[in-house]
Amino acid sequence: MNQIEAFFSSQDIGFICSNKAAQKELTQKGIPAYDPISERDHNHFAYIGLIKNSEERAAFFENRPDDARLLSLPLHFFDNSTEAVLYNLKQLFAIDFNQCLSDRDEWYKRLTENEKLIFGKDNFTLECIPHNPVCLDVIDDSPLFPCTASRLLEVGLEYQTTDENRTFTINGTLPIEGAVVSCLPCITHEQHEKGLKIARRIAASQLTTCEIVNNELVSLNIDGDECCQQVVALAGPSDGELGPKPTEAKEFSIGLNKWVLDNIDYTINSPLNEGVEGIHVGFGDGHNGLHMDFLIPQAQLISP
Repeated sequence: MNQIEAFFSSQDIGFICSNKAAQKELTQKGIPAYDPISERDHNHFAYIGLIKNSEERAAFFENRPDDARLLSLPLHFFDNSTEAVLYNLKQLFAIDFNQCLSDRDEWYKRLTENEKLIFGKDNFTLECIPHNPVCLDVIDDSPLFPCTASRLLEVGLEYQTTDENRTFTINGTLPIEGAVVSCLPCITHEQHEKGLKIARRIAASQLTTCEIVNNELVSLNIDGDECCQQVVALAGPSDGELGPKPTEAKEFSIGLNKWVLDNIDYTINSPLNEGVEGIHVGFGDGHNGLHMDFLIPQAQLISP
């Protein structure tokens, strides 16, 4: 059992969260729930931490024991309403993180060993060619283990700055069932709401398709209405040579969260939805504009 597995198998955990409804639900489960001790902590729904050897929350954060583990769910980038907090809490407890880590290793192997992966769903296909798999996000197994929960629910390829170091090339069309919108606090409320409006339209649609050519978003069709330019506008200006163009895919990821499938609610802007089993493609860097992930749950690997 490695350190990460030991963390998730431990019953000696506690939550840091500011939402009173979530605190009540945690207490009913017999799990310690602490108020945040700083503005930074207040902005996160949950720091899940091993409280062993530290009864006081302040002591835990100021003098973390050697075997401390921290896992955060930064809902302030998504939706920190009470409804969203309770939805995320329910989903969090349903996830088998050890199985996610095992599946993550398997997908890492596939992405590093195969020249081309083809995914399909409902007679649509999308091809992914990994170019630089060393850029795959690797989970840190250090004792403090600070990371977001969503990192454990996906394995992905991130945008690189030059063609020579391009991480992936994707081409094809797939049906989209949901979208997740995230942004830093510097993004205006109006921009965020426009992104959420598109996400809600996708969730309510009969058919939404996303077409990508050589990493470029060329179509987002929601029930016959072409919305590609709306997404491009919200993705913001290109950050010079440092970031992707607004039309260019920022990430391609494999989702591992099969436990959310039975009761997923795409009307809630949840980071735990982002890792739904299947694949998702993200546009926008989240700094100069929104970052929007288009979700294709249960997309199947059909080759190799």
